[in-house]
Amino acid sequence: MPQPFIVADVFTDKRFGGNPLAVVLDADRLTTAQMQQIAREFNFSETTFVCAPQQGGDYQIRIFTPSSEVPFAGHPNIGTACVLAEHLDVVSGYCFQFEERAGRVPVTVRRTGKLWQAELVAPEPLQFGQVHDPALIAEVLSLSVDDLALQTHSPQITSVGLPFVMVELKTHDALQRARVNTQALDRLLAIEPNPFLHLYVKTADDEVDVRTRMFAPTDGVPEDPATGSANCALAAMLAQYDAADEGEYQLQIAQGDEMGRPSRLFTTITKQAGIVSDVRIAGSSVVFCEGLLR
Repeated sequence: MPQPFIVADVFTDKRFGGNPLAVVLDADRLTTAQMQQIAREFNFSETTFVCAPQQGGDYQIRIFTPSSEVPFAGHPNIGTACVLAEHLDVVSGYCFQFEERAGRVPVTVRRTGKLWQAELVAPEPLQFGQVHDPALIAEVLSLSVDDLALQTHSPQITSVGLPFVMVELKTHDALQRARVNTQALDRLLAIEPNPFLHLYVKTADDEVDVRTRMFAPTDGVPEDPATGSANCALAAMLAQYDAADEGEYQLQIAQGDEMGRPSRLFTTITKQAGIVSDVRIAGSSVVFCEGLLR
């Protein structure tokens, strides 16, 4: 039986920008193995499968990279919510409740002109993990240690649902020069089995607040043009490291420019009593095509 799907470009207001996403509808009859095969065939950084809810939400959403199922990701949630909003003709302001392996993910959709925008709430609180050797991380990225900014933090695992190695760089030039060194990566793999490397630089006199790149070479994603889960974690981390005990932090983040797929992501972080308590990320989505899998 033919299987309907829709492809959207996410975190952009223009086709051929942002991060492409395949959304496979009515996916309950597919097995996990078939979902993985379909995700590998699309070969996007992620493909989502929309299934019937299991725990009282609107839908169960399963998210696959070309090589594995992941518990949570940003652009799949934003894109899937926008696709469903248009497909189902829901009212602006509706909040989908998505059931995912990381937990319940609320995603609110809003219509702005001809576009749908969506904002998600991260499913897990900010968590920090292993700190990595700056020299090794610099070598993995084909950079020198002098390219890394280490005053605030060393390269460190950070997560709000999916873990990333957060690496601050000093300059935009260093961000543009970064390339994965596979020989050095082998040494990192002995410590970190499946590292997702999220690089960022704070900007001045720029149209955005932060510029980022994300490499996941061991997961079939050499580079990702827009990574919502990574930028959620990044914004939460920066708010946590800020000296203020209370506040709301908003960042506009650019990603994908080096790939010719410019993306814009908008984060809002709430901090109370010195602890990050609410992590949100928003963006637009544009449908590119739709069809049937046979």
